Amino acid sequence: MVEFVLDEELKSWQTKAAEFARQELKPYAAEWDRTAGADPASAFPMEALKRCSRAGLRTVTVPKEMGGQGSASWATAFSSRSFSRVRRVSPR
Repeated sequence: MVEFVLDEELKSWQTKAAEFARQELKPYAAEWDRTAGADPASAFPMEALKRCSRAGLRTVTVPKEMGGQGSASWATAFSSRSFSRVRRVSPR
């Protein structure tokens, strides 16, 4: 079995993504699910995407010299996982 140990940077991203999802997405997720309808583009409102951007969660793997965070791909996986957990618990 391969043991994967997170370094401090990845632990920080994991915590940041989970806290962001809990504070910024979870309070609205059920409403978004109810109002999304058949249009997948409306399932995640633009305001939520803007909040993700301000928190640095949409540019995690983009190099710093290009305006991103310059982190490993794992950080993006943590964000996606945290976001999906919020959506998964919302009643449809």
